[in-house]
Amino acid sequence: MAQSFEQLLRHARPDLEEELARLVGDTPAHYAASAARAGLAYGRSALQALARNVGEYLNHESRDLVPGPELEAFAVDVERIRDDVERAAARLARITAVERPRP
Repeated sequence: MAQSFEQLLRHARPDLEEELARLVGDTPAHYAASAARAGLAYGRSALQALARNVGEYLNHESRDLVPGPELEAFAVDVERIRDDVERAAARLARITAVERPRP
């Protein structure tokens, strides 16, 4: 079934270089497809670099984003304080239960 699905996808996505070769010939189609692939690779690379640079700017220059280590330290502190409050509440409940005289 997986092979049938793979074949279906292969047919749904035609080979553009082959289709172009029918119009202009093999050599020009090959060069055009190579240029298109190189352009797409450059675009992907440029987009990744842009995303990386924007992330670094937001993290380090403008401080609009909290750096990962600071966020992790904050989360650890919040968990510690939450646990301390729960322990204090339990202790207070035990103390108030002991101090109340039972009828």
